[in-house]
Amino acid sequence: MSSAISYRRLRAPAEHGTALIEPSHAAASDILRDNHATSELDAINFQGKSLGQLRCIARDELVRSAAAYTRAYRDVGLPSGPAMLLLAGHQPELFHPGVWLKNFVLSSLAVECQAVAVNLLIDSHPVGKTEIVVPSGNACEVRPVRISFDRDQAPIAYEQRQCIDRDMFDHFGERVTRSIRPLIVEPLVERHWPLASRALTETNNLGQAIARFRHQIEQRCGLTTLELPLSAVCDTVPFWWLASHLLRHAPRFTDSYNMALAEYRLAHRTRSPSQPLPDLRVNHDWYESPFWIWSDSQPTRRPLFARQLVEEVELSDRLGFHHRLPLSLNGSAERAVENWSALRQRGWKLRPRALTTTLFARLVLGDLFVHGIGGANYDQVTDRLMELFWGIAPPGFLTVSATVMLPVKRTNVSPDALPRVQSQLRELCFHPENYLGDDKSRAAIEDVREATRWVKYKRDWVARELPRGSRRERHEAIQRANVHLRTFVTQQREMLEAERAVLTAQWRNDCVIASREYAFCLFPEDFLCRLLLDLCR
Repeated sequence: MSSAISYRRLRAPAEHGTALIEPSHAAASDILRDNHATSELDAINFQGKSLGQLRCIARDELVRSAAAYTRAYRDVGLPSGPAMLLLAGHQPELFHPGVWLKNFVLSSLAVECQAVAVNLLIDSHPVGKTEIVVPSGNACEVRPVRISFDRDQAPIAYEQRQCIDRDMFDHFGERVTRSIRPLIVEPLVERHWPLASRALTETNNLGQAIARFRHQIEQRCGLTTLELPLSAVCDTVPFWWLASHLLRHAPRFTDSYNMALAEYRLAHRTRSPSQPLPDLRVNHDWYESPFWIWSDSQPTRRPLFARQLVEEVELSDRLGFHHRLPLSLNGSAERAVENWSALRQRGWKLRPRALTTTLFARLVLGDLFVHGIGGANYDQVTDRLMELFWGIAPPGFLTVSATVMLPVKRTNVSPDALPRVQSQLRELCFHPENYLGDDKSRAAIEDVREATRWVKYKRDWVARELPRGSRRERHEAIQRANVHLRTFVTQQREMLEAERAVLTAQWRNDCVIASREYAFCLFPEDFLCRLLLDLCR
């Protein structure tokens, strides 16, 4: 098999205060306008509706819903008349500044192009660890500690996750601030975490509380984006319509999906069947779909399987959910959408997997999607999937990331300093005779004749030719000489060991401080917002 697409290898920038924006900010404006102007894709048929019809419905509803959702906690301004739509998305968590830069670029492009920017809260993703890593200590000794904002529980989607320990959540900002001082005097979380507590009272949802906390800080930085949970988008007619289409064509879609993944693995020379995502499984006439399903009473997400019948699509999660969707191969999805609406009223939730999320966002919802590096890497598979399944050239997307480190002074130990000391210690261990002429060591020699005798003893054994099988005797003799010779370079060894201890501690401190993965809420507000605004320009 030869790959039909050239995959890019995207990497985060290494240096502090640098950003990856690909294509460039200027080129992104052109891609946005090109994606918005294209009409070639509008004629694609989705079970009785064209892509153009679905787009009109979906985008109008998206902007209205996002404006209403955002107005609940901050001011919203919208351009008059139809506008281009910019999208980004991420789980509602305390991510690092490199991820946060997407929202700054999103807002900047929207202002420049007079577009509407919507950030989707990917709340269909399960909640992971409810903690962040915080550097603690002082400039001489820094250690990473973990501080929780809620107690852990069995993983369920963000949209289902309520707070378990309210006291832990409310005092999270105080505990983080105590831990990170004196490294950071005024972390962003110290002043603004009460925004998260207020949002939790209003929403009773862990992810939405964290997202509102962040989004209100973005308002202070001058960003003009709207926000909306993905769950709200998935409970709409356009999403159900697209889902019905993909489920009705599950055999062909599965082939295209798995082929795109196979080409990606070939291009990247990876043998792992789970990278970048697992294949969709096929079991006789049951096809694993690119969707999750769960219910309010059973909130653990489960894969949805589909089987093709003549006038229906049979659905199952293989754990008790069974439903027949009325939908023929080329028929209208009208009745299927009504079925999805009825299932939703009974507490069932249909949610997209990763590739389906961005496929829907890029093809139906928006004109330009802003990805981070992880999303951009796997969404190249989505590009190929669109080519294979629909035979279309996919709309372009933008990749944004940055490396931002905490404003804490580092020693910046030279990369070769520790290896140099290690090498010198090794030399003192195995070749101490080479350092006997050093003035510092000569002062420590009590018996020069004794040292000279052991040097001669070692050199004699090194030069001696021995038959095979008798070399162990020479090895032991050389070791014996080294043991005695080391007593004459003790001062040098102690000095180097002390230097090694200092360098090791400095190197460990620098490694802890220099991580790019620290949550944005640990940074000083003015420092971080000013830097991200500069980078997105």
